[in-house]
Amino acid sequence: MRGIVSFPLYFFLAAHLFTCTPSSAQGVALNPNPPSVPVKLIFIHHSTGENWLNDDNGGLGTALENANYFVSDTNYGWGPPDYDAGYDTIGDHTDIGHWYTWFSGAHRDTYLAALYPESGQHCAYSRLAVDPGGANRIVMFKSCFPNSDMSGSASDPVPAIGDNPLRGQGSGSSDQTVANAKGIYIELKNYFAAHPEKLFIVISAPPLRAADTTSSHAASARAFNEWLANEWLTGYPLHNVFVFDFYSVLTSNGGSTRINDPNTNDLGWSDGNHHRWTGSAIQHLMTVNNNYCAYWTGDSHPSQAGNLKATGEYISLLNIAYHCWNGDGGCPRWPSTIPMRVPYGTFPLTITTTNHGADAIVRWDASLCASVNYHILWGYGSGLSSWQVGGGTCSLGTTGQYTWAGVPNPSGDSSRFVWFLVAGDDGATTEGSWGLTSTGTERGAGGGTTPSGVCSCTAKNLSGSCGAP
Repeated sequence: MRGIVSFPLYFFLAAHLFTCTPSSAQGVALNPNPPSVPVKLIFIHHSTGENWLNDDNGGLGTALENANYFVSDTNYGWGPPDYDAGYDTIGDHTDIGHWYTWFSGAHRDTYLAALYPESGQHCAYSRLAVDPGGANRIVMFKSCFPNSDMSGSASDPVPAIGDNPLRGQGSGSSDQTVANAKGIYIELKNYFAAHPEKLFIVISAPPLRAADTTSSHAASARAFNEWLANEWLTGYPLHNVFVFDFYSVLTSNGGSTRINDPNTNDLGWSDGNHHRWTGSAIQHLMTVNNNYCAYWTGDSHPSQAGNLKATGEYISLLNIAYHCWNGDGGCPRWPSTIPMRVPYGTFPLTITTTNHGADAIVRWDASLCASVNYHILWGYGSGLSSWQVGGGTCSLGTTGQYTWAGVPNPSGDSSRFVWFLVAGDDGATTEGSWGLTSTGTERGAGGGTTPSGVCSCTAKNLSGSCGAP
């Protein structure tokens, strides 16, 4: 998968760097343009969402208006009583545990019967002057920053929903753990899959500032949001759910250390933490190691600079999600349980180094035709004709970027170069395609059917591919 690329340095040979138009399984390009007709959208939020929408803060309302979305919203005090909690209204309750109440609980039909036709504004923002009529087609929902005060480990087992103590609970609960939060979102997919007529947009909860959390809880929040953005939809069969990684977007700024200036953002910068459309691919990039809010104010509410960055990165992704769901645009791919072969390099595989190839940063597009995990395979040039594998680097993750420390030195090989490729795997023992040669045949020994044997991959599945080779 991804082809072979090597360094244009004395011990590497420049090989293939593939490019093409991003495509879905059907070869349809992703469409970042606004809908051609007004589309009704409802946003479930509290104060952070209100600031994000506000014309004088994040400007999201104006941006959605300009993108042809008719926006309504819910806020504190909205809607029917929360019959499950026995106090307040359902609009008062938007923590992760509350999403079970909204979409899976005993009274969900009552709450959603009020939500879907809602056309009012419950905070100040600009929107289209004319309601196009009908029910809301897009449901966008977000929890607030207290939900990033999270304990537990990414490796903790996820409880069955019937045993999940976070159901219906607020973020202050001691049950606000990574595993329990995962369990809530896993359950939500059942409702979403039963309602393909709606597009559900999950906005991840923003991070807390350093003063409002601990390093361990911040790391747990990072682990959960990485899972939500990159793994939650593994194997999900429909195209009516999309995740915007609001959390990560708010963890780098434009300061000298990239985290020290909450009033300057890094929108449009080539590095930093982003979830955006680059003009040719969806990019989920993280080059700043930070688990805290980089846009703090007097508390953990993001600053205007942070909200403007989020607006600038979100709208094109929303458009892509809408056109995918509406059937008039290509679709981002959720991680497949079958390792995927990607169409040439929808985002070209690139490699950079600052120390003459001793270490390198490898980047690839993990947003289309995504696999559960990835690994690097490499070999010396003298064995390239027979695809002789010299070794591998395992568990690259799903961000599309990996720092490859200790790149093999081919100075002792007659070829004086190293070849490598990035392959998808299922996180266990099966790897996917290594990509195709220029003649259209599978790369690798045995006609491409022989597994590499590295990173515990003892089997190879060639059935996973997206459109173009």
